[in-house]
Amino acid sequence: MFPYDYVLSNNIKKISNQSSVMLDCTVNNNDSLFSSCLLTFTFYYALPLSIIGVCYSRIVFHVRRSGDKISKQLVSHLLSLLNRFIIEFVFIVWSNS
Repeated sequence: MFPYDYVLSNNIKKISNQSSVMLDCTVNNNDSLFSSCLLTFTFYYALPLSIIGVCYSRIVFHVRRSGDKISKQLVSHLLSLLNRFIIEFVFIVWSNS
C-alpha cells in the first residue's frame, strides 16, 4: 500500500512555516511527480476503478452469454413445438380427406 502518512507528514513539515496549513499536490524540486501525486492517484483511484471495471465486465459477459444460451434453448423449444403442431395439423387434414 502507498505510504500516504509519510507523504502527508513531509508536506506538513514543508509548509509548517505558513500560517494556515494547506496540503497541495505540487511538485517541488526535491520531489518527483512519481512520489508526489502519481502514486496516490494510481493506488487510490485508478487501480481500484480498473479492478471494479474488470469484475463488472466479466459479470456482464457472463450474464449476456447465459442470456444467449437461454434464448437459443427457448427458440429451439418453440420451433420444435411449432413443427409438432404443423405435423399434427397436416396429419389431421390428410386423414380427413
